[in-house]
Amino acid sequence: MYAQHNGSQWQTEVVACGGSWYGWHTSLELDSQGRPHISYCDCEGANELMYAWHDGVEWHIEVVDSNGQVGDDISLALDA
Repeated sequence: MYAQHNGSQWQTEVVACGGSWYGWHTSLELDSQGRPHISYCDCEGANELMYAWHDGVEWHIEVVDSNGQVGDDISLALDA
């Protein structure tokens, strides 16, 4: 889930769905346009490091790494 406050109330939306171990070890950064970028671990089954970002219209999600034990200590940083 991604949540943001619009000044009067919280708005939430689903970024990705999975089981009880999906979306662990998250890191969140906002780009220069205020759009969210999230890295997280899919600790269900495949144990993959995931990256999601919103382009202003929709979410995009991709697998960054799935080789072994990945995604436990995530730190996301964006540049200009």
